[in-house]
Amino acid sequence: MRLRGAPLCLLLLLAIGCDPRVEECNGLVRVINKAQDDLDGLHGQADASGIRKFAEELDVVVEKLDAVALKLADLRGFRDRYRTLIVDYSKDLRSLADAQESGDVAKLQATATDGNRIEKDSTELIAAINTYCGGK
Repeated sequence: MRLRGAPLCLLLLLAIGCDPRVEECNGLVRVINKAQDDLDGLHGQADASGIRKFAEELDVVVEKLDAVALKLADLRGFRDRYRTLIVDYSKDLRSLADAQESGDVAKLQATATDGNRIEKDSTELIAAINTYCGGK
């Protein structure tokens, strides 16, 4: 289960002009891209302690997202939606670790279903951010 979904190709905008989106998009995109890069090294954790470590790193991502100052309502909405996905993913990982330790097959299956939903939602959200920040 990977939150990355579609390739996160959010480019830092190098636009010339006074579109207020540029600076704010860059700030949000930097945090999301950095988080994705940092988390890539944690994918594939198989044991419960590794999965919990991944969940803890997601909590750090939430703190970084919260620190991004955004004035534009659309970008705040994107950030908040992404934040919700990260929080949900962290909860799912903790549930996965618990289910793995207890051998609860039903909980493992439910967590996988939730993970698929989160991946789909994150793919759609990344595409929306790309479109908005790309000015399309």
